[in-house]
Amino acid sequence: KFYFLSLLWVNGYEEGKEGDIFKMSGKIIKEGWLVKSPPLHKSMSQWKKRYFRLYESGRLDYFETNRNATPKGIINLLDVQEITMPLKREFDKLHCVKIATKDRIFVLQCSDEAEQKSWHEVIA
Repeated sequence: KFYFLSLLWVNGYEEGKEGDIFKMSGKIIKEGWLVKSPPLHKSMSQWKKRYFRLYESGRLDYFETNRNATPKGIINLLDVQEITMPLKREFDKLHCVKIATKDRIFVLQCSDEAEQKSWHEVIA
């Protein structure tokens, strides 16, 4: 069995009923530090630096550090509705990638334009 969730918060292990999402991640395609926005209904001043790992299965995990084994959250890229590179004026941040799922909009800030394009290409 293999189950995906649109968004999985792992703080309290609110995982799917089967829990199989952790078993089927596959090979890491890309990983690195990005700055993640809070949910858009919260204060946009609380962006957090997170370590991201993109797996060939279409799962994007994020962690508090690059040494954590359990992700803080998971974005199912197979459930993405839109991926864009918004202009600075939209979030007052440079070099962002915006990922819209049916449940949430994630905005990830990259360190520079090359990194932004690289993440956008591999996710899209």
